[in-house]
Amino acid sequence: MNTPTLNLTGNLSSPDAIPVVLQMLIDLKRTALLHVHTPRGRGVVFFELGQFRHVSFGPLHSDDALAQLLLAREGTFETASQIPTPPPAANITGSSEQILMRAAIAADHLQREPAPALPTSAPDEESAALLVTTPFQRGTDFDAALDAFVFEDTPSAAPLPGPDLVPELNIDLNVTTETFPGQVWRLLNLIDGRRTVQEVSDVSATPLPDVQRILSGTSVAQHVQYLERMMPPQFWTDVQDAATDVLGIAAGVLLKKAAKTLDVTRDTFPLARAPLWLDALTAAAPPDRQAQVLERLNAVRHRYRL
Repeated sequence: MNTPTLNLTGNLSSPDAIPVVLQMLIDLKRTALLHVHTPRGRGVVFFELGQFRHVSFGPLHSDDALAQLLLAREGTFETASQIPTPPPAANITGSSEQILMRAAIAADHLQREPAPALPTSAPDEESAALLVTTPFQRGTDFDAALDAFVFEDTPSAAPLPGPDLVPELNIDLNVTTETFPGQVWRLLNLIDGRRTVQEVSDVSATPLPDVQRILSGTSVAQHVQYLERMMPPQFWTDVQDAATDVLGIAAGVLLKKAAKTLDVTRDTFPLARAPLWLDALTAAAPPDRQAQVLERLNAVRHRYRL
């Protein structure tokens, strides 16, 4: 059971989190434990060379446990390559793809006709720390595996999409006859016209450079277009209020001057250019007021995570 370490951690706020991690462990043929910590209890999935061997979630086992895990939306998950001796007892049979398909169908039925909730129990120590996560850690083995998923003919000089761009599919994945490598297929399924490239990276637990490289591939790029996510109108108002507090009535003129420099308007203000606009506004302020403007705008940056 000695395999190179692949540490994945994250939270369950996205409905894609557990399916993506399970599929990755299957595709990479891993021997690993997946621990899931939720307010309803702890889940454990044991893989041996990419095959399901054990699944439990609170009092549930096997297919029932896996279906409930696919529905978990609160908590955290983590993988571990160090397997205890003896490993968790086998309690599930079938190929990994069949098991995952059965669980997905069962989870869909549970969503339509909710089953009785799991018995409540006091959370264990690990489940009590639901918001504690650690960064994705990559290894050379993951890089090698991912290379096998990426198209061979991807030009090395292909432009990489910025992390704040929003990819949108030009094809319907439900009806297309195209075939894609496993990792590419999963990433394409996460593209919804709302997630940014960075958010696709976060949800899929795939490093941003790898997501950018996959999306820039020749065979993928023709199926994807990129949008610049717009800032909400409130952003413009908040910046105007902050600038006016320092610059008075001159703020209106300087706001328009900075916007004209970037060729943007209140109604078409993309996320990717928002930091540049704040920089331009600071630079346009009188030298003796720039420090005050910067201090006020930094609060806006923090509020909108820029």
